[in-house]
Amino acid sequence: MKCVNLLLVLGLAVPAWAQDARAQTERNSEAQNVYRLAQRTEAAGDSLSAFFLYGRAAKLDPSNAIYAMQQQAVQGRLQQGALATSVSDPLIDPSITPEDDMARRIVVEQLTPSEVIESDPARAPQRLKPSTERKSLAISVFASPCL
Repeated sequence: MKCVNLLLVLGLAVPAWAQDARAQTERNSEAQNVYRLAQRTEAAGDSLSAFFLYGRAAKLDPSNAIYAMQQQAVQGRLQQGALATSVSDPLIDPSITPEDDMARRIVVEQLTPSEVIESDPARAPQRLKPSTERKSLAISVFASPCL
C-alpha cells in the first residue's frame, strides 16, 4: 500500500516538475529577449528605458547575475547624470527632458524608479491674478455696552 501511495505521489509530482521547468525555460527565453532589447535601447541613448528593461530581465531570470549588474551599471550612469543636472529644475528650465527629471528625482529625492513613475512631480503653485477693481471698505467702530 505504501508503494502505491509513493507511486501516486511521484506520478503527480513529475508532470508538475516538468511543467515548472518548461515555464522557467520560457521565462529565461523572455528574459534574454528583454535583455537584448535593453541593450539596443541603451545603445540608442535611452538609458532610463534600458534601466527598466534590465530590471525586468533580472526579475524574469533572477539566476542570471549579468542582468542585475547591467541594471546597476545603468543606474550609476543615470545617477551621475542626475547629479550633474540636479541644480536644474524642470519647472524653471524647460529644456530638461522628462527622462532627465526622472533620473534627477531618483538621486535627489531618494525615490525608487517605480515611485518616480507612479508619482506626479510637484507642480508649481498656481498664481493668483490680483483684481484691478477698486473697492472701498468702511470700518465702523462702535462702543460695546459691556465696557
